[in-house]
Amino acid sequence: MRGPDPRDAHSFAAERLGTLQEAVTDLSWLLGRGYSAKASAKLVGDRLQLDGRQRHAVGRASVPEALCVSRSQTRVVGPLPPEVWVDGFNVLITVERLLGGAIVMRCRDGVLRDIVGVHGTFRPTDATRSAIAHIQQATPGVRLRWLFDAPISNSGRVAELIRTTAKEYELPWEAETVQSPDGVLPDAPCAATGDGPVIDRCASWVDLPALAVPGGDVVVL
Repeated sequence: MRGPDPRDAHSFAAERLGTLQEAVTDLSWLLGRGYSAKASAKLVGDRLQLDGRQRHAVGRASVPEALCVSRSQTRVVGPLPPEVWVDGFNVLITVERLLGGAIVMRCRDGVLRDIVGVHGTFRPTDATRSAIAHIQQATPGVRLRWLFDAPISNSGRVAELIRTTAKEYELPWEAETVQSPDGVLPDAPCAATGDGPVIDRCASWVDLPALAVPGGDVVVL
């Protein structure tokens, strides 16, 4: 589901955000001191009686302070460089969810992320085309190399949609499927991804969804 999840009106109601922010602070502190991510997430979630969606969100939003600092030092916040390699599904799905009114979080490291990420299948829709259009408007003249996870269903179709769009609008874009973008993106001159471990291995990175939908409604955790 790329639009709003009906459970989220309850799980992320305004009166619950303080508890979720407390959970992110606590889990980030534990992670920063080397405690097990799984055990720490359960401890924090149980103590604050979080439901499943809230636990997913807190887990994705929590980042140790040292990583927040190092990620801020490599983040591109000014004009984009001439070439950016794009973590295709990661970026498209986040932009789709921003446009569709689903919950998107501004995480502790400042990165926009959705709650559960992409799994084994993806079906391109009109929302995908709208997301691509927003990215096009946010990256004038930038050469984008789109990388899509080959094991995810329909990855070839999405890559072809990117190539068709590039041809139609004469964009300096290319798109391909690879076994794992995570293994390719660290070699990028600049990577567009919200994946924390990938960001930590990149020379520079950009939060492309934040540029594509600058006025998007996000939950700050």
